[in-house]
Amino acid sequence: MKKYLCIYPGVLLMASCQLVVGVEPDTRLQQAQDLCLNDYRGTYLRERADSRTRVVCCEPISRQEAGRRFPGVATELTEDEYIFVNISRLLPHEVGGSAYYLVSARTGRIINRYHTK
Repeated sequence: MKKYLCIYPGVLLMASCQLVVGVEPDTRLQQAQDLCLNDYRGTYLRERADSRTRVVCCEPISRQEAGRRFPGVATELTEDEYIFVNISRLLPHEVGGSAYYLVSARTGRIINRYHTK
């Protein structure tokens, strides 16, 4: 019983420190993923019914990595962090094999996108 009481304040202290420091759940990654999926549906599927489940990879990347993945806009990148979204396993009648999006981590808007077969 004593061990449990000693551990509980430590866990509580760690949790409170995370809140003070500002550790937040990655809701911005979920928002970027939703934004890109909606953009893909609206732009390329033209609002057709879309029942197929897609594989979505969403990760924060640095400015250097964003410049490597999106060389067309590398000179325009000014932020330190961006969000990379990859929508894969697309059907052949859709645009291609994968859709790649670069999203601003600060503003949450799509900066660039491209599709491959």
